[in-house]
Amino acid sequence: MKVAIISPDEKSEKGISTYSTDLANAMIKQGIEVDLLRYKSGSFFSFLKIIPKIRKYDIIHIQHEFGLFGMTGLMFIPTILLLAICKRGKLITTMHTVYKKDEKLMYYPLLGKFKRAFINSLHYKLIKLLSAAIITHTDFIKSDLHEVANVPNEKVVVIPQGVVNNPRFDKEKSKKKLGISGPLYLAIGHVVPAKGFDVVVEQAKSIGKTIVVAGDAPGVVKAKYAESLKEYVKSNHLEDIVKFYINDDFNSRQEIWWTYFSAADLILLPYKKMTTSGIFINAMESRKPVIGSNSRYFLEISTKYGCVKTVERNEDYSKAVKEAMKNLKKMELEADRFAKNNSLDSIAQKTIDLYKSVLS
Repeated sequence: MKVAIISPDEKSEKGISTYSTDLANAMIKQGIEVDLLRYKSGSFFSFLKIIPKIRKYDIIHIQHEFGLFGMTGLMFIPTILLLAICKRGKLITTMHTVYKKDEKLMYYPLLGKFKRAFINSLHYKLIKLLSAAIITHTDFIKSDLHEVANVPNEKVVVIPQGVVNNPRFDKEKSKKKLGISGPLYLAIGHVVPAKGFDVVVEQAKSIGKTIVVAGDAPGVVKAKYAESLKEYVKSNHLEDIVKFYINDDFNSRQEIWWTYFSAADLILLPYKKMTTSGIFINAMESRKPVIGSNSRYFLEISTKYGCVKTVERNEDYSKAVKEAMKNLKKMELEADRFAKNNSLDSIAQKTIDLYKSVLS
């Protein structure tokens, strides 16, 4: 069995590319022949270079996210049609996001929302028609896919993101390396409004020290948002409580990334918009409890594991942090249970089993 995983490269997109690399490496360890076919996120023309290679594979596994191929998702339509025409093997699609019919498309004007919703509907129809199987990471995404596109439940397989054995360092030594003493509450990731960093900063006084905002903020919009956070901290005299580490090259392939995770007591993820979270998986890899928004992703996990505490109102973050610190050891054990139950090796095996089932 020869497998091709089609994914953006790590220079143009960090989350899905890292997920794809980890999954491919785990399957290779289990004896499966896997190639990563990379393209530049947002560039349909870089994807075209992949097409001549795909006929030699039994499984073509494409990672889907709206907008990966440019032009607000429009170019995914010729992308999947080309794959369907040129492929020899079976097509598997992992859908990292599904928008419900009543879900608002953030950051788009009215006409843009209508156009984007129409393009999204074409994505669903083509993926449903052309994929031998569809993978989602959560039960609620599977349910949403059935609702928006009437995809049969038997065609959709829920396979969570796998927990990797990434570096874990001594907590106190990591804090010392970062120049921080006492509790450390880490808000980390792409510094964009949807991630809710402003929620943490605005609640900083009631949460208490030390909060670290760490991430990358490339581009004008992200840079402006990052600067607005720093300005809020400065104008409200919160410099003793909130520290920043903003670096456009900051990512999970660097030791400093895992130093921050190792030093943290809690990971704060007050997301305003999300379906899944690679940062949550990083937290589990580091065995760190999470305080998150009441998104469906965190709510679904919280029904099975005690490693995440959800918050409905922004002003309740300080209360949730204090409660979590009282139960820190218990929550850390639950994070360990999550990590063991969702190890990358077990996720790779489930993916291999799916491949074999569609080929049988």
